[in-house]
Amino acid sequence: MSEDRRADDRQPISVLINAGLFTRGVGGLCRIRNMSENGLMLECRMALDEGQEVEIVLRSGMRLAGIVRWALNGRAGIALHEPVGLATLNQPMLPQEIAKKGLSPSFPCVARALIAIDHRRLRCEINEISLGHVRLATVESIRDDQLATVTVDGLGPQLSKIRIIGGHPVTGEGAESVIALFTQPLHFRLLDEWLSGRGDLPTTLPHPATTAPSTSRPSL
Repeated sequence: MSEDRRADDRQPISVLINAGLFTRGVGGLCRIRNMSENGLMLECRMALDEGQEVEIVLRSGMRLAGIVRWALNGRAGIALHEPVGLATLNQPMLPQEIAKKGLSPSFPCVARALIAIDHRRLRCEINEISLGHVRLATVESIRDDQLATVTVDGLGPQLSKIRIIGGHPVTGEGAESVIALFTQPLHFRLLDEWLSGRGDLPTTLPHPATTAPSTSRPSL
């Protein structure tokens, strides 16, 4: 990389990126408003303190670890522990990853849902949610690729496509997990408010971390 290009990467650029923010056992949505290779400024509902360690999850699944340098009026400046290439920031997940994992960032949860499918109404629980999917914890008599309307308590109905991971594609028996992929994403504010009103988010994240590749070079 040329020195001019590296100098450009050090300068903050204006962005609008929806992301997940995890800290002290709590997870929620945030919006990244500007970023350089070594830090970023975000907006979030969570109260953050100077010196607090955070982890930011991008829609690609990449996770950025950092520390809060300042926080004021719902905004915070984050210094990243490792530099990140700006070109990788807003890359989406691959379709095959979405079919297996759902969309990123996702949040562990415990909530009830109602599934309307084939003139049937099924009660179930969900254990994960994102702007684009829910993971179903308990469900029976559901098939892969079916269209269903999923209504999570506290959220509106969402037309969804069912994806069965592992197990029998018709009965779902032996499935590793069942995901309902929304045909249209939830509104950011709606999910943000829903998550902020819940206290059941566990400290662990739902999928193994994908850390940002370092763009630093050894000194000559």
